[in-house]
Amino acid sequence: MTILSFHAVKQLTTGEGGMVLTNDQELYEKLVFFRSHGITRSVKYMKEAEGPWYYEMHELGYNYRLTDIQSALGTSQLKKLDKFIARRKEIARMYDDAFAKIEQIDFIKEKEGFDSSRHLYVILVENRKNIFNWLIAETNIMVNVHYLPVYLHPYYKKLGYERGLCPMAEEYYSRAISIPMFPKLANDDVEYVIEKLKQAVSD
Repeated sequence: MTILSFHAVKQLTTGEGGMVLTNDQELYEKLVFFRSHGITRSVKYMKEAEGPWYYEMHELGYNYRLTDIQSALGTSQLKKLDKFIARRKEIARMYDDAFAKIEQIDFIKEKEGFDSSRHLYVILVENRKNIFNWLIAETNIMVNVHYLPVYLHPYYKKLGYERGLCPMAEEYYSRAISIPMFPKLANDDVEYVIEKLKQAVSD
């Protein structure tokens, strides 16, 4: 199985929700039960079949169905997906070209032979907290951090996971800032982000 997220900031959105893909019939059938409260109307699975109104619950499941409205939004976006991804790549190239000339900013470079749809654009800086706070306070740039290593969340700490388990992930996290990356970002906005970041790392 593999999963897709259709969260609002993803390349294709349904507002919220996602999709599971599989080529395994047995897993598919389990997923169908799981998404709909464990309920079936298929005679194939029923213990009894009292009439066309009849359904049975066979498993403990959830309500994981996209609404028709969400599905229509996602389907309409499929027609624009190539355009969305092409624009993300244009923005990423502008950032790449600019940050290659700024010693204090490192960034994640796309490896040769790979093709990223550029969901996020992450820069790596020293003194991340001060730079992040300055960008929030002094500019109109919405930045974020993706992501805190999973095992540092309280739930996993209670299970015994401790800081130091994955030192490279923690080092990455300590320096990472996600900067604006979405198809409607204008070139002037991209230049503004670049200029403000130059200012932030040089102060």
